[in-house]
Amino acid sequence: MGKARWWWFDKDDVPGIFIGSLPLEEWLFFVVIAMCAIISLEAVANLKPQWAQPRAAKL
Repeated sequence: MGKARWWWFDKDDVPGIFIGSLPLEEWLFFVVIAMCAIISLEAVANLKPQWAQPRAAKL
């Protein structure tokens, strides 16, 4: 991604911790968003258990 020069991170705007070509904040963003999605799905499944039951196929 960063090697094609389509996208870059200004070194003055990030703390300077890079994992590969991405700053730490980008990695944390992907992890946090994924966790939020999982927690949201679990919350809905607990609040609306009938939504998780498969419906009978209509013929």
